[in-house]
Amino acid sequence: MNFVFNSFLCFCFLTSYGCLKSENPENTPRIGEFYIFQNNIPIYETIDRAMLIGKVNIGDSLEIVDVNVPDKKKGFWYKVIHKGKFGFIPMNEELQKKLLAFGYKNEKGRITASSLRVRDKPNLNGKIIGSVIKDTLVDIIGLGFVYEKIDTKYDTWMKIRTSEGLVGYSYAGYISKIQNSELNEADATKIYGFIEIIEDPVYFVQPGGREVTNLDPSPCGYNKVEEMPRNGTIHLTESKYTDQGITYYKIEYSDNADGCYYGYRGWISEKQVIYFDDIYSYTMKKYGAEFNKKFLDVINRHSNQELNVKTLTIVESQFAVKEPGYVFYEVNGDNLYFEYKGKYHFAGKFTGEFGDINNDGTMEIIQGGGCGCLCSEALVSVWNNGKIETIFRESPAGQLQWSIESPFLIASRYEDSLKVTEGEITYYELKNNRLMKIEGPPE
Repeated sequence: MNFVFNSFLCFCFLTSYGCLKSENPENTPRIGEFYIFQNNIPIYETIDRAMLIGKVNIGDSLEIVDVNVPDKKKGFWYKVIHKGKFGFIPMNEELQKKLLAFGYKNEKGRITASSLRVRDKPNLNGKIIGSVIKDTLVDIIGLGFVYEKIDTKYDTWMKIRTSEGLVGYSYAGYISKIQNSELNEADATKIYGFIEIIEDPVYFVQPGGREVTNLDPSPCGYNKVEEMPRNGTIHLTESKYTDQGITYYKIEYSDNADGCYYGYRGWISEKQVIYFDDIYSYTMKKYGAEFNKKFLDVINRHSNQELNVKTLTIVESQFAVKEPGYVFYEVNGDNLYFEYKGKYHFAGKFTGEFGDINNDGTMEIIQGGGCGCLCSEALVSVWNNGKIETIFRESPAGQLQWSIESPFLIASRYEDSLKVTEGEITYYELKNNRLMKIEGPPE
């Protein structure tokens, strides 16, 4: 087995970190470490070998703070820290047989061999402690400074960590380094579960990457960060990925009921969530003493279909219909459920105000385009055989105030001064669950 020290690699490593001149070993950044193969390796106080300050043995910790430190004889040295003190070790081919230098790394690698062995030391004599199959992603936490030929390849050894936490050494010739930007859905583990967010969350573009912004893509246009789930929210997750020993869960959502309105996407650390597979059991355990079990069953089924589950808030609604026996509830503010003859049902989502346009005892829902009842758009939804159904959408130009003066829905146009303009009032009449515009004011 032939070893050749790659001086250019060390030079690049040096320029990346700069020359470290601190005289305090405790505060000096470490840029790498040695794997020690033999005992009694000498460490010198200076690069002239004037004083031996100690020896290192197999299993000792020996970290690197600088490389390519020149001496007067055109040789080069490692500057190291051992037992809290600086020291020097010569960089030569003979020494590479006794200890092997690794630069610290924080990179990703993809296995290219059908099955790559992981060993307890960086050579072919190392005990096999595991293996990783082709296309598996691993963390590269150390890159060897010495190249050697194995099979037809000429490369270094890497210190790696698998997603299961196994740490060892593998030959770099069968590991392809990648960037975080190359990670894709195929690299994540597919799951179907839920997370409850237990503190103010931080979302990342990718596991271990930077935080998401409103300029990052989502399933529906750009991310809408302000809509991403907050502390106390429960959310579906269908992907997880482990980066540097931390598992991240992916969440995403798109509000596309009326076209692509908004969406979000991001990854959140396991440190900020509780993960569970069975939302039914989790909800029952958390809310069972407070809410009716049959009602929770219906909410669970509906929530799974919506793919976006929130912490439960249930209040009795003011919505009413003329048929007796119905009791309505609002769940999480914008979901309307009802109880009828001991059974619970989901009626639909709603946003807006309740009112009875035609005085028939059954309410309608009037929404002013998401901005109250003063807006350029109006939506009217009606009760129709156990469901909330939108029957009317109007988008005239300008600012309008929508109000009910039974039996009419009225749109009053405003000027910039917010004064009603004469002749700019439109009347609508509700008949057979259809809203019709009336020409001119009613008599």
